[in-house]
Amino acid sequence: MRMAIMGGAVGCLLLTLFILKPGWKRPGEPDTLYLWDKAHRRLVPVLLYSENIDSGKNRKVVILAHGLGIRNSDYAYISSHLAAKGFIVASVQYGQPGDKEPDRSGNIYEALKPVWDQSDQSILFAIHYLKNKYPNLDCQNLTLIGHSRGGDVLALFAQEYPEMVSKLISLDNGHMPLPRTIKPQVFSLRAYNTTPDKGVLPTPEEQKEFNITIVELQDISHIEMCFGTEAQKEEMIRYIDGFLNKE
Repeated sequence: MRMAIMGGAVGCLLLTLFILKPGWKRPGEPDTLYLWDKAHRRLVPVLLYSENIDSGKNRKVVILAHGLGIRNSDYAYISSHLAAKGFIVASVQYGQPGDKEPDRSGNIYEALKPVWDQSDQSILFAIHYLKNKYPNLDCQNLTLIGHSRGGDVLALFAQEYPEMVSKLISLDNGHMPLPRTIKPQVFSLRAYNTTPDKGVLPTPEEQKEFNITIVELQDISHIEMCFGTEAQKEEMIRYIDGFLNKE
């Protein structure tokens, strides 16, 4: 378990650019941020979906992580829906052009773990930024939603920083074992056409012990979780809403 100090990133914020200024965007469109993480020398693009972000106290925050080779904007149907319900949604582009894929010929967990670690540092940096710029946000009870590799990245984040996470929603991650915990609460939607590595999903006994919910989707494939039909997207939203409404 790692401890995250929310104030520690202030000195690392060298560059923040609002590409779509709040006064120029249409309703429902995100603000586009480019954050420069000096410590890790990485650009961290963020799409920030919100309605009246400066108003209210303890605003609930969702961190959304994309799949490998997919853009953070490709999950706008989830981000826009949750923002309309009052959440502040930060869709973080943790993967960058030029990032090299590791050799998967050996142990895939060991091969991918450094990639997940690097991605989590970018996500943590974005969270630090949000907390420092918007003190009214509740960044200690995050909801994490990740698809494919993004699910692996956020499953590791939830394991490393459990004190910051309230709920984890994995959309068909394949390699990082889901946390076996009561808190954060864990929920996973599984595509019909993929099989995760052994140990990724909790056993039926573990699901019962830790109140983990696993849903096997019958008509949504792995890639359709972001590029599906309107009916498939509506089904995904119903499951996500149901889990978020669960106490």
